[in-house]
Amino acid sequence: MMIFFDLAKIINKKCRPLLLNCISVKILDKMKKIIFISLLVSFYFSSLAQSTTVLFTLEDRDRIIRTEQGINLLRNEMNTRFESMNVKFESQQQQINDLKTMFVWGFGVLISLMLFTLGYTIWDRRTALNPV
Repeated sequence: MMIFFDLAKIINKKCRPLLLNCISVKILDKMKKIIFISLLVSFYFSSLAQSTTVLFTLEDRDRIIRTEQGINLLRNEMNTRFESMNVKFESQQQQINDLKTMFVWGFGVLISLMLFTLGYTIWDRRTALNPV
């Protein structure tokens, strides 16, 4: 705090002729006191704000334990739902694979019938032109 007043003395010595023209010395002294008191009050309130501590109680510990248990229960429930969804997806994939094989067989039979019909038509036209 001494530095502040020393600085004020230096400013007063260098700028005294200017200050005497604008502001009286009494007003300057009152301003120093007001600034000093306001700094003391602000330091006091800041120290009060920093000195309050929040204690960790048993209720807080129990609340954390209950929260962790709830999270674990939700995680287990979520895992079981994911497993059931995986089973459903696997069964749907199996059904899709069965449909694919059915389509392959169906198209194979249709193409075979078309080729047989084409061969029969060619044989029939050839035998109609040249009887056996």
